[in-house]
Amino acid sequence: MRWSERLLNPIKNGMSMSDVRAMIGNPIDESDRGRGRMTWNYNKCFMTDAAVYFDENGLVEAKEYD
Repeated sequence: MRWSERLLNPIKNGMSMSDVRAMIGNPIDESDRGRGRMTWNYNKCFMTDAAVYFDENGLVEAKEYD
């Protein structure tokens, strides 16, 4: 299991932003995808992916890891 998968493993769909922040900390970058939808990036370096996608209600809708 790679670092990004281990990092995001405890994150489940429907969790709030505050739940995610409490479990894995602050993201390196936050991106607004429009209409209140956010992406939090936890990328360790250029070649890795660890992102959490939130819906317009601030709840996890998906996660992406390498």
